[in-house]
Amino acid sequence: MRCKVQLYVAGKTFYEEMEAVDYQHARQIALARNPGATVVSVNAVFDNGGYQSSSADVYEAPEETYHSSDTSGFGGLAVLAIGGWLVWEAWKFGSAIVMGAWKWFVGLFPFMTPQLFVGLVLGFFFLVLILGALDD
Repeated sequence: MRCKVQLYVAGKTFYEEMEAVDYQHARQIALARNPGATVVSVNAVFDNGGYQSSSADVYEAPEETYHSSDTSGFGGLAVLAIGGWLVWEAWKFGSAIVMGAWKWFVGLFPFMTPQLFVGLVLGFFFLVLILGALDD
């Protein structure tokens, strides 16, 4: 197909026409012919009895613009702040439950230290593992 590529170099725009398989191929040909140029648009050129029309814009290079009134970053920041606060509150609530359970458990067994408790739990699971292996 016939393509017309608009290019930009040093403040000036100009056009290159070529035969290409698709729009990406036309873009590659134009950049190979004009290294250092920036592709502005790629359009198909249709031959209608000698009249060429390039009104069908198919590819538009994305514009990189920055607007000082853009507030999309603040929304994400607010979501992160609220999420962080919820995680912090969940951590405090969970640790309060664990500490309360530990105090209750120690109240039942006053000789129990954290090290002894962990040793008993791990020893129990190790014993279950050994008995399970001997069961075969």
